[in-house]
Amino acid sequence: MEMKELQHMYLDLLKEEGYKGNIDEDGDITFKYEGETYWIIIDEEEPEFFELYYVGNWKFKDDDDIVKGLRAVNAINRSKRLIKMHMNEKNGSVGVDVELFVQEPKDFVSYLSRSLFIIQGAIDSFIEDMEKE
Repeated sequence: MEMKELQHMYLDLLKEEGYKGNIDEDGDITFKYEGETYWIIIDEEEPEFFELYYVGNWKFKDDDDIVKGLRAVNAINRSKRLIKMHMNEKNGSVGVDVELFVQEPKDFVSYLSRSLFIIQGAIDSFIEDMEKE
């Protein structure tokens, strides 16, 4: 499938699920879920690869807080399925994505709500770990 076909397929299927999607400057799809922005990263070379991405911000207080964040990210990556979590200690961004292969690109819709749930669970775990004393 070509990029435009993939974009319109994702937008149409998101709309059917009740989400208003948009195409960003990179050609990927953005949409809101519970007030937060999520991205569907489009890989025109491998359309069966589905990637749902979220990035949030965290205010790291000091170097010890950064180390705590890195430990939390590592623990989450070890314990959660299907996700990759990473952080950028310079700007405070914490990203999470779910990556999986689907039979056909349109099949992503079967995994969308579960993927959103998995990402939210990873973010909740990160916040919980960061708020521990």
